[in-house]
Amino acid sequence: MIPSYWQDAVAHLTLRDEVLAGLIVSYGDEVLLSQGSPFQTLIKAVVGQQISVKAAEAIWQRLKRQLETISPKKLLTVEAEQLRQCGLSRQKIDYLTAIRLHYGSLTKSEILTLSSGWQPYRTVATWYLWRSLDPVAVQY
Repeated sequence: MIPSYWQDAVAHLTLRDEVLAGLIVSYGDEVLLSQGSPFQTLIKAVVGQQISVKAAEAIWQRLKRQLETISPKKLLTVEAEQLRQCGLSRQKIDYLTAIRLHYGSLTKSEILTLSSGWQPYRTVATWYLWRSLDPVAVQY
């Protein structure tokens, strides 16, 4: 189901941002269906990069079992070998390490400045940016 605000967001972003306008045309009627917190969404996106959806889901489920809760604090308590046993590559473990150390490093003011032109549809704009990096639509 398309969220009630989606068409308003698409119209707004198409007028405000040339890059987003192109992405919106490219991905048509696809929409965001979030399945967790912003941190979980980011981690799940990294887990799913450049592998099949089925493999990504299997790794995600193992990671959830290992961590119990996907959070920056919880990720800091896990050793690289434990992440490797979940099926993550060395490179993805490095990405998760960087994310867990730097998550939240931008100030709220910096984030608001970067995304001011997308207001009030920042979530939709961000979804299109993520979507442009994935070869198929993945429900994070």
